[in-house]
Amino acid sequence: MATTPLHLRLAGLAGIALLAIALFGLGGALGFLGQPFPGFLVLENGVVASAGVPGWPATEAGEIFQHEVVALEGQPIADARDLLERVAGHPVGTPLRYRFRK
Repeated sequence: MATTPLHLRLAGLAGIALLAIALFGLGGALGFLGQPFPGFLVLENGVVASAGVPGWPATEAGEIFQHEVVALEGQPIADARDLLERVAGHPVGTPLRYRFRK
């Protein structure tokens, strides 16, 4: 009986690992559908990620990329989770004021 070469077994395992990672990411992303969000991507440390969808007003010019969000509506932000929870408390489309630090 012939055995599968090692490189093919490793490729199969890598494929399974990549699929698991993709499904995990998709599951997390689906949780945000239909939910209010700041209009920009925020990393765990509260810094605005250098990424966005064309047409997002907050990221169109890229001026806030790599800036830390420090306040929402004049109130200090503890961390990214705090920001997202507070934004979620507003209806979609509500204009919000943010303060950033370079």
